[in-house]
Amino acid sequence: MKPSRRTPARIRAPRPSFVPTMVGVEGYRRLRSDGTPNWVQRLPERIGETGLVASKPPITVSSSAPIMEALESIARHKVRGLVVTSGQSLYGVVMSTDLVNYLGGGGYYKLVTERHNGNIYRALVREKVSSVTSTRFPIVGSREPLSRAVELLLSSRAGFVVVVDGGRPYGVITEKDLIRHLFGKRVEISVEDAMTTPVLYIGEGEPMKSAAETLTRYSIRRLPVVSDSGEVKGVLTARGYLEYFGSHEAFKKLSGTSLEDVLETPVSALRLEEPQYIEERRSVSEALEVMVKSGSSSLLVVDEDYNVTGILTERDALVAILS
Repeated sequence: MKPSRRTPARIRAPRPSFVPTMVGVEGYRRLRSDGTPNWVQRLPERIGETGLVASKPPITVSSSAPIMEALESIARHKVRGLVVTSGQSLYGVVMSTDLVNYLGGGGYYKLVTERHNGNIYRALVREKVSSVTSTRFPIVGSREPLSRAVELLLSSRAGFVVVVDGGRPYGVITEKDLIRHLFGKRVEISVEDAMTTPVLYIGEGEPMKSAAETLTRYSIRRLPVVSDSGEVKGVLTARGYLEYFGSHEAFKKLSGTSLEDVLETPVSALRLEEPQYIEERRSVSEALEVMVKSGSSSLLVVDEDYNVTGILTERDALVAILS
């Protein structure tokens, strides 16, 4: 199936009051007797070992490296997060959402304002990656069944599962890795039943800081950007937000040292992903085909009048596959 190219789609509804509850195909999940989701009930019997499906080698950064190095690595490798090491040992993970939090989005921003007095250069060069690293994260052995990695990924809010071999980082498992591995499995659940709704979005003239705060507050990785009339102009991802710093674009027009000045930059100045659309009446199988062929991590869901009614993420699609 080809992705829909009719443009422009519109988000006509007022900005929703978002409640971060689980929606869509959550109702289809089969539960164990203890009430926890049984994510692996519909996995093929011979699904293989985790190490065979993992993206490898993992992109790593030292816990003692400056945050600027992590930003540059994410921009260069186009990944959603990094495995953090200390010497030869696994230390933790730092996700794009953690770094958005640090660069204006949430509680980590206090490190910038209080420890570095809002100075962008000091905040990026002197602060270490360890300050924003999570040391509690899902981890699985390379020879464990892939079903274990699936369960860990979907029962957490992590961006990926770290795969280890002999105690050392071997690779990572993301939703994209799993979708590619399971692609072709028929899923007749409709996109409308699987999508996340309501859709959070932001105006193209709003400042970066507002985007960072929204991404952080609701623990999301993507945000549609719209014009004053509601036309969708693109999708801002957490990675795209960080690329503005990691590519050094943020410093080209900076007249002083204040990070707050950078955060006043309108969202329209950032790199936005081209939106891909899917009609809500289509099946998840058709949506998966669009995702795989376009390389997109999400699809905006539209009704018959081409108004955006939801968003289908890789996680939504993966849950539908296993429901």
